[in-house]
Amino acid sequence: MATTTELIAGELVTDAIRYASGPVRQRRLRDSRLTREVTDGSNTAPG
Repeated sequence: MATTTELIAGELVTDAIRYASGPVRQRRLRDSRLTREVTDGSNTAPG
């Protein structure tokens, strides 16, 4: 599962850097399930 999670996180961050502006942040939350959040400076929702 770690490899899949790393691949997905890498893709999300790469897309944020490539298509958005401003700082890119990544946050991982882990309790009973894994949640990964990637934010950027854009106000546009992903499509």
